[in-house]
Amino acid sequence: MACFNVFQIDSGYWWDGKVSQDKEFAAILKTSNFKEQEVFKKLKELHPYSVPAIFSVEIKTVDANYKQWLEESLSNTDNQ
Repeated sequence: MACFNVFQIDSGYWWDGKVSQDKEFAAILKTSNFKEQEVFKKLKELHPYSVPAIFSVEIKTVDANYKQWLEESLSNTDNQ
């Protein structure tokens, strides 16, 4: 993972036949397709929910400079 954003949200969801509401945290984790399964596995291990909402969003277009930074950052994490 190259970087992340975390923010608190108000969530509503169906659980055990009723609507539940909670304060939760959402995260945007920026990584590559190559590292996606590794990130999913670690999130499942760390998450307290039995059914966490972990999903990926395919990016259609990205700024070339940001993409270069992301790729360089990910290659640096491989060496740590």
